[in-house]
Amino acid sequence: MSDFQEMAKNFQTFSEREVTLAAKKIVANKEALAQHLFRTQKCRHGIRCNRKETCVGAHFANEYRVNICLHLQYCNRPECEKYHPNLGSVDGYLIAFGIKFEYKSKEEWIAATSKKPYPVVSMASSSSSSSGSSMTPAPSVLEEPNAKRQRTFVQGTFARTFAHSHPNLAPLTNAHKINRSAVQVDHRINTRLCSKMTEGSPCQYHGCTYAHSIDQLVLRKCEHQGCECKALHGGEEKIKAVERIFGPVQEFMKRETRFNNVKEMAAFQAKIKEQENFHNLIEDQTEVGSICEMMSKTKIEEEAQDEEDEDEEEEDEVKVVITM
Repeated sequence: MSDFQEMAKNFQTFSEREVTLAAKKIVANKEALAQHLFRTQKCRHGIRCNRKETCVGAHFANEYRVNICLHLQYCNRPECEKYHPNLGSVDGYLIAFGIKFEYKSKEEWIAATSKKPYPVVSMASSSSSSSGSSMTPAPSVLEEPNAKRQRTFVQGTFARTFAHSHPNLAPLTNAHKINRSAVQVDHRINTRLCSKMTEGSPCQYHGCTYAHSIDQLVLRKCEHQGCECKALHGGEEKIKAVERIFGPVQEFMKRETRFNNVKEMAAFQAKIKEQENFHNLIEDQTEVGSICEMMSKTKIEEEAQDEEDEDEEEEDEVKVVITM
């Protein structure tokens, strides 16, 4: 036991000046300070430490040395977590700060973790008589009380059967498996208003997950009336709930989403362009159809005129023949 430990044991007989001088003496000497702090902390590797003999940390309860505060009863730091002898015993200090060890000593650890001999199984046998009496052999393997259950995972026509020890347990089938292909819904999208959009400038981020309008905003619903939580209550208007949760609502927040986000705006413009191209195509087809109809009418009129000319020529030929 060091001199300072003796001083801590009889702390009532020492003045503050004597305690301060002893503390300065320990701090000034590195070897004395190292000896004072030796095994006052638990080893972070615990019983798996490979340097138990030379390690400065404690691995067992009998190795642990309580870290005594150098100021003893004159310490004026409320946050100090070191041991002060005037506040109680060492056992009470260990309970207060939850300092526990798995094993009390190295011998206890060795006795608990060393390999134990296998249990002896007696092979009871009886000699069979000439009358045909049978011999009952003793069990060669001890049955464990908590035996593994049979687990059969069926996947199509292939089955893998693991350790079987109880025939009465039903095997697991595909009905017990979790559906991993189910679509997971992200409840974090559009739950807050985007702070990058303003009256004259939309949000420039194409992958923004925040809402860009009051209609796009998704609010959590609450069934409790008169509750002050940040949710939409039954019978409450959405815009009033937004003002209560997020503050005043600006006019640009009420307009459509396509005016407050460049991605939505680009999608809307692409849709408009697609509609314009469709209308132009319809107009072109209509114009082509009218030209074709006009050409067909002209062709029919020409054919009719040719037939009339042929009839007139035939009538003239008949008149000439009659006059002759």
